[in-house]
Amino acid sequence: MNILLLNTSTNKIEFGYFENTQVIFEKSLENEFNADILNYLLLDSFKNNGKKIKNVEAVSIVNGPGSFTGLRVGSAIAKGICAVTNSLLIEINALDLICNKYKDKLDRKMTVVPLIPANTKEMEFYYAEYLIENKKMNRISDYKIDIFDNIFSEESFFLINEKVKYNFSKNTEIINLENISNIKSQFELTELKISNKEISDYKTSEPFYIKKFTPLKK
Repeated sequence: MNILLLNTSTNKIEFGYFENTQVIFEKSLENEFNADILNYLLLDSFKNNGKKIKNVEAVSIVNGPGSFTGLRVGSAIAKGICAVTNSLLIEINALDLICNKYKDKLDRKMTVVPLIPANTKEMEFYYAEYLIENKKMNRISDYKIDIFDNIFSEESFFLINEKVKYNFSKNTEIINLENISNIKSQFELTELKISNKEISDYKTSEPFYIKKFTPLKK
């Protein structure tokens, strides 16, 4: 299956294209780029690799939680491609993506908590708890949002996928994964969802925010 992967949930935008299990191209954009130019870069990548976007059969989108604006733009692009190409839409949770990215690095049973910044001023994070055992992950909590002091547990260690300004305690075990590509993890989760027939309806798909977006009042 020809699968296009899009991730606009963080400041580092990533996309990739696979034909079956062969990666045709993948790209990671520096923080100065934004999701608004993604359409152009996608078309350019297809052209430069002698491929046509009309041959896409599935679009995988990281649908949150994460950047409000980034998720909206990524969702719009993914839904547009699905409408034009009649592709399947696969939605990947950003917290699942982070945990799956790290699961193969553990050689023992452990509880892991990926964190995504929600409100840096209030030190709020989106998070969920996962049990990793035998290089397999199992989510053992709901997706949640809270301040880090309420999330902290000495029995867990934490995963971050981007730079944060929060000064964690020296006793807190934090693994920073920002320099490792998300594409492989997203592709694995996408294949699993396709295998399990977990297909989303692009006509009704919406980003997963957990917390409602409230505009700042002047």
